[in-house]
Amino acid sequence: MPLFPQAGGSRRHYEALELDQNATPEDIKRAYRRLALQHHPDKGGSPEKFKEISTANTILSDPQKREIYDKYGDEGLSFLESGWFGEEGSEILPFLMNPHFYGIVVIMALVLVSLVALVPIFIVVRTQRAVSWDWGVVFIPLWILLALYVAIALGLIFLTKGSKLKAGKFALQAILLTLFVAFLCARLDGTTKWDAGAFLSPLYIIEALNAISIAMKSTHAVYELEVQGGEGVPKRSYIGLGYYGFLIRQWFWWIHKVWFLIFLTVQLHFEDWSWWVPAAPLLSAIVFGFILRIADDKVEAAAPQQEGGEDAEKGGKLFSFFICLLGSLTIVFIGLLATHLNNGKFTMAVVFIPVFIVLGLLLCCCFCCMPCFCCCFMSGGGGMDGDEQRRFMPDMFANRQRLIERTPLITP
Repeated sequence: MPLFPQAGGSRRHYEALELDQNATPEDIKRAYRRLALQHHPDKGGSPEKFKEISTANTILSDPQKREIYDKYGDEGLSFLESGWFGEEGSEILPFLMNPHFYGIVVIMALVLVSLVALVPIFIVVRTQRAVSWDWGVVFIPLWILLALYVAIALGLIFLTKGSKLKAGKFALQAILLTLFVAFLCARLDGTTKWDAGAFLSPLYIIEALNAISIAMKSTHAVYELEVQGGEGVPKRSYIGLGYYGFLIRQWFWWIHKVWFLIFLTVQLHFEDWSWWVPAAPLLSAIVFGFILRIADDKVEAAAPQQEGGEDAEKGGKLFSFFICLLGSLTIVFIGLLATHLNNGKFTMAVVFIPVFIVLGLLLCCCFCCMPCFCCCFMSGGGGMDGDEQRRFMPDMFANRQRLIERTPLITP
């Protein structure tokens, strides 16, 4: 889907049926019957032309699809049929197809990344004894992020028209995560003497909920659906083990998270192990995650190329590169942190260097994208001509034109 879809979609399906946009459902039926008989392959017609006519009839004869096609073109239909937002897709579509939405997303991403960047900065300042803040103050940026997380999660319960179960689970996890941060602050400030198992209990509950969700998605029917493939179904490697490989893939991350929580609990309770022991599950997850990603890339490369397959392959390679870069920096961070906790050889400022690199790259991406999105704000989105801009956002276009008319032309 293009980043800035066109408003007032294309007209090729109307042209395929030799109709204008004001055609009635009866006009569409008559045109389809006439052209289908004329171009049917059994009567010497072109299979490509017949397929084009059939596709146009399927879309224009469906009132919902036709309405979306008239407003947003093929891109809007592709989004709706992808099922990303389930039953609410048609309601969310007007927001996502509006170029204003993308600018808001970039601004929000910039704010969120900035808040995330403040967390390690505050931790470094606090551990270096530069300030005497309580840990609740150190985590103020994190509290803001968690408040947004909880607000969105609770809002989904009321906005979702379908099943409330998934939205309820999402909200419960948000509340539990907030509770864990509160327990962590109390433990670090020394206001409570809870053992590790007590203040880590919200994370155990979260993983218990995740286990239920994963178990529901680990049936043989889901495995067969993935093997059969199809549009929207990811192509993954099952490491030559069939259904058992599928189960390993389903439970891979959950096993490593629980493994880490158990080792962390034991380490905090007894303090007998080296910190490299709790770090082992994290390093294992990253290393084997690399291997699985490489295997997935090979499966995708061996699969038949579909329409747009070359662009998808380039996007997959770029995504794999960023995953490898992020994983490598995470390994460095874990190693520095384990060394610091064992003997204090490195300061926290050095430990967080990989984190600052990642956050710096994210901030650079946001700042680099900002001029492009601001430009699209003023122009009404890429690919629009003047008439489309007037229809799509008349107020913005009128304000822009008045600004241009009032600005004198500077000539040498």
